[in-house]
Amino acid sequence: MTINQTEALALQASLNNAIQIETPPPPVESTPVVDSPTATPPSLADVPYHLRKFVESDMRDAEQIRKWRNGESMKDEPRWIAPGIPHTYYAHTLAKEHGISHTADEVFESKQEPGIWYACVWTFNPKNARIQIGAAYWHDADTAKFFAYRNSIRQQLTGLCLQIGKSEKKTWRTSRRNAERRYA
Repeated sequence: MTINQTEALALQASLNNAIQIETPPPPVESTPVVDSPTATPPSLADVPYHLRKFVESDMRDAEQIRKWRNGESMKDEPRWIAPGIPHTYYAHTLAKEHGISHTADEVFESKQEPGIWYACVWTFNPKNARIQIGAAYWHDADTAKFFAYRNSIRQQLTGLCLQIGKSEKKTWRTSRRNAERRYA
């Protein structure tokens, strides 16, 4: 069966009429969130109580990062934000002790909230050949990157602590037993 050019054009026109191509809907405006931790509150008293400790610790850590970058002494600074969560400088010290290295990072500004920077940092632990990603956000690109680094190191060390003193076979056996209990 052979179709000439006029029949092909007529067939294409009928197909175009049959297929209704919808125009995309207009973009929906995002609704503002009142308790958003990314929004800069006028004062710390405006932050909800259950989030205040996190905001305070991040503000202290941001101040420590500023001091560290300016070359000031970190001798008298606290090492821990909370149990198991080191400040950024101490996380860097722990990373050097364990041989954890920084492999890559990515920092970008939020499109919906200008002035908020998101960062992802990848670290590598040679002891267990593990690559870990840490993420964070802040009002400054460099500070967000340091926070993401801190989170990645914390996750690396938490994973390392779980593996210390266990052989591979025992770790596998324990995790399998726990999975059997959990999903039985």
